[in-house]
Amino acid sequence: MGVDLYPIRNGDFSLGYNYWQTLDNQAGSKAEFSITDDADKAATIDVKALGTENWNVMLYSNDMKLSKGVNYTLEFDAWADETRDIVAKVEENANYTSYASKTLALKPDKQHVILNFTMPKDDTTQLKFLFGNTSNPKLTKVYIDNVSLKVKDAPVKMPATLVPDNTDNTIGNDIDIAYAGGDNGWKDSISKISENGNDVDKSLYTVADGKITLDKSVFTEKGDYNIVVKANGFDDIKVSQTIKAASGTINHDNLITNGDFTSEFGNWGHFATTPAAATFSITEDADKAAAIDVTALGTSAVWDVMLFSDDISLSNGEKYVLEFDAWSDEARDIVAEIQENATYHSYAEETVSLTPDKKHIIIKFTMPKDDVAQLKFCFGNTSNPPLTKVYIDNVSLKVE
Repeated sequence: MGVDLYPIRNGDFSLGYNYWQTLDNQAGSKAEFSITDDADKAATIDVKALGTENWNVMLYSNDMKLSKGVNYTLEFDAWADETRDIVAKVEENANYTSYASKTLALKPDKQHVILNFTMPKDDTTQLKFLFGNTSNPKLTKVYIDNVSLKVKDAPVKMPATLVPDNTDNTIGNDIDIAYAGGDNGWKDSISKISENGNDVDKSLYTVADGKITLDKSVFTEKGDYNIVVKANGFDDIKVSQTIKAASGTINHDNLITNGDFTSEFGNWGHFATTPAAATFSITEDADKAAAIDVTALGTSAVWDVMLFSDDISLSNGEKYVLEFDAWSDEARDIVAEIQENATYHSYAEETVSLTPDKKHIIIKFTMPKDDVAQLKFCFGNTSNPPLTKVYIDNVSLKVE
């Protein structure tokens, strides 16, 4: 795999918090996260309560693959309504090894920050902005904008960020992929668009300000499409676009995309909420599996370490069967559940006791209403939670 020249997506926040995550409600911390209303969008972090540690309020970007020996430059703008410190760092999230870190004294004047570093090894990292109990903390609004992380002296310019269509993304509809950011001239330099390696005829797409529209004839089957946009003089940019079955039909196929992890963590999310820690990887054997190496449990919550799949459309009255394989290096429990993500109501939940022997799990449930749910595997502080490596594979969710 080549070097990712521009690991940060949506660094100017023109697309809201897409490709970013937020954290508060840690040790009493509280913050409100929003985007400024002016033309030059910026992330706004209104810190209401500090917590006890600097990371108790956080804005971060996950899964940045950085390469050994490569020189990187991190740049961003930051300011605050009142004088206070924040911390910016690039680190991995298992042992919290920092590859670059800086404490910044902010004031109402916008400050442009540049931080250069060289990676000592290949690693999957996070960029973290910490607004909690720093060396000089204050309850005030902090602003972050124009974030970029790039290979120093990159040979091509930065492309725009793409966001898939999650509104009308069914067979029979045109697909609108939003875009924003990147270096000037990207839109007018687009030379080719492909889906799953197949070039899309130029008559089947249009490029307007902020939007690429792909004709409905490009997507004849439901599933996930790897969309790649090439532009002359710019790095390639890609996005995974899910196409669903036509509205009103019951999908009898597997509702979990990439349940065998052959596309690594495509269509899966994962996190470890500090002080919990875990490394998420894919096994190197032919039968790929998700490997979750739990190195710290966190608080009393099972969800402090989680692997999840979003946006699963389930239908009222339908009977479903969730199946997966799971095992662990040492005996321990995990929790598997189907849940909606507003009030965290569970439609199915089971605590599973694992051993080094692979176990095939079957969970059946009936939906009481139409809903868009999440599948969650929780590896935090369960009923029997030793620190060990857990494996998940062959996940499927189907109508019975």
